Amino acid sequence: MRMPESPLRVGIIGVGNLAQNIFIPALQALNHQYTLTSICDINDQTLNLVQTRHKIPKATTIAQELIHDPDLDIIFVLAPDEYHETYCIAALQAGKHVFVETPLTFSIQSAQRILNAERQTAITTGKGKKVFVGYARRFAPSFVEAFKKEVSSIERIMHVRCWDFVGWTHTQAALSSSPFSTLATGPNPPSKEEAAELFYTLLQETFIYQEVTPERISMCRFLGSLGWHDLSLIRELFGLPDAVVGVTVNDPFYSASLYYHDNQEQIFPVVYDSGVDAIPRQDAGLVVHGTNKTVSVEYKSPNLVQVTVDQVKDDGGQMTKSDVVSTGTREESYMEELKALYATVVDGKPVKTSVQDAIRDLKTSRMVFEQYDRQCGTIRTPLG
Repeated sequence: MRMPESPLRVGIIGVGNLAQNIFIPALQALNHQYTLTSICDINDQTLNLVQTRHKIPKATTIAQELIHDPDLDIIFVLAPDEYHETYCIAALQAGKHVFVETPLTFSIQSAQRILNAERQTAITTGKGKKVFVGYARRFAPSFVEAFKKEVSSIERIMHVRCWDFVGWTHTQAALSSSPFSTLATGPNPPSKEEAAELFYTLLQETFIYQEVTPERISMCRFLGSLGWHDLSLIRELFGLPDAVVGVTVNDPFYSASLYYHDNQEQIFPVVYDSGVDAIPRQDAGLVVHGTNKTVSVEYKSPNLVQVTVDQVKDDGGQMTKSDVVSTGTREESYMEELKALYATVVDGKPVKTSVQDAIRDLKTSRMVFEQYDRQCGTIRTPLG
């Protein structure tokens, strides 16, 4: 794998809130590894403001123009979710590496098409291009270096709880404070009807032989937003669940009960609760309970991540004081993610958050959907 004489040249499709507040600042902070060369958005005002503010050389409203720019090494797909497959495959076929923000896509079939395109580039060019899926929380030093290490020392896991509640008004306030549009790009340009048709096609692949109801649409959108970020943390720790045994839906609030087994074939439950309301706060975390040790990672604010350990002493069962073993920030998570991306492209290191990895989240989502259908009486299986 070549060592670049200059930083990797980046083009971004979709310069909405995520690009403006997270990725553009992070890329520019890592200017020894990346240079932001081109951006694309359907909103001319957004495009001009972002280009001027960040002194970006090129800007276009046509996604295919950016994708086929020979002066780019990697495409960041930050467009609406239903366009992820389209842009990922087009970028791969144009000989570019791809970073795509979660969710990769909505159906396993769609993800498989992206995977096939990724493999095809290796066959046709001999220099395979990679797709890197954005799961920033899974690169956070607090999670990787502290939380996972502490969890690995729990002798027997008894119970796991994951939660993620976000205040919609707080999110909207952050968006409205920006002078930029949150619209992302589409081809020449996309219409709302086109986006809806793409999304519906993916839903039909997801809910085979099932009616695409408003409830299923909401569940699919939810799991593709907050849900994957949370469930992927659980999956990195414990793998795919053995079963999903309960699902509750009261849009926009959701919960699921998942069962796992450890190396000693001991079963433990994972309870997941999440939703969006009007309270201006973020309340999210993951806690793993053992018989004498509890480890938690909490997102105390939109920017602060904290890992805490509670443990019983060996001498007399006295509870130790809670020890904060690690703190970090959201910015650190994205910076580490981008460093890992650079190591993949330049040094050929394996992709932790690959397409194959993201397909496992789609399988978890399908298990959730199937359990929901069993509870609604729309399908019959040996489990119900």
